[in-house]
Amino acid sequence: MTDIRCLVIEDQLPAQRVLETYISELEHLKLLGVCGSAAQAIALMQKQTPDLIFLDIHLPKMDGFSFLRTLQTPPNVIVTTAYSEHALEGFELNVTDYLLKPFSFERFCTAISRVKEKQLEKQTSHETSANQSLFIKVDGDFVRLDLDNLVHISSDGNFLHLNMVNTRYYILGTLHSWLEKLPKDKFMQVQKSHIVNLDHVEKISGNQIATVGALVPIGRAYKDSLLKKVVNT
Repeated sequence: MTDIRCLVIEDQLPAQRVLETYISELEHLKLLGVCGSAAQAIALMQKQTPDLIFLDIHLPKMDGFSFLRTLQTPPNVIVTTAYSEHALEGFELNVTDYLLKPFSFERFCTAISRVKEKQLEKQTSHETSANQSLFIKVDGDFVRLDLDNLVHISSDGNFLHLNMVNTRYYILGTLHSWLEKLPKDKFMQVQKSHIVNLDHVEKISGNQIATVGALVPIGRAYKDSLLKKVVNT
């Protein structure tokens, strides 16, 4: 498989050594460098582009999450920290995994597996974007789904409602997995339980979107991004 180019951002020497050792154990991981601060990382990333960052939270001058927010298109990020209380903030920033120090090589490998899964989902997303269709499993059969006719998706526990122009499907799946595979120029999450096809937005009124046959709620955290996206589309 293609090498995963890694950057370690960690100011503690023992933690640096652990990560360097673990990275060296996996042939497909390539270490670009080890930085002791966000400033050093910014300088390195002007010359090289990592696929994966191992990021400590407590860094000198600029903390890890503040650094992450400066990146317009962040790569995969695995947070490495001794503090569990920042986990929610990390996942809100879409980090791939959150490793609590000290972590084992086995737990490290699990995090790397999640990186590989995200890369595969991204590749699938690009292929889907080109094809504008994908297959879903419905009652044991595989059905071709035309994305142009997919109006919006709503989650129901471990299941999803796929609302089409003329029909509706109820399948096993998560909103996050679909958000990764759908073309990002057409589909957008507008609430914690809803994804909408921007081509089917007929009207935005208050905190609701009018689509074909349904009203979709808009979450406060998503409204500004939605309006910018719709205006720019």
